Amino acid sequence: MAFKKMFGTGAKKFFFGAGIGAVASMVLSRVAPQWANHPIAKAGEAALSYSMGGFEAAIGTAATLLIGAPRGSQALDNVMTESL
Repeated sequence: MAFKKMFGTGAKKFFFGAGIGAVASMVLSRVAPQWANHPIAKAGEAALSYSMGGFEAAIGTAATLLIGAPRGSQALDNVMTESL
């Protein structure tokens, strides 16, 4: 009940989309790990959340993808470590 009062409809859809995107990513990596980081799969996650919650949900899914993306030197360090 407190969740209904604390957030508006747009914020609830945003968080719903973030959750749907995370669950879809987890299921896809379990079922077909070769497709987990493919751009078509990421677009499919956004389309799934859009179909369930609208534009705000798709933005929530995109936000989780951007937050979880590797950054700068960390990605380079991973490549250097794996190539040794």
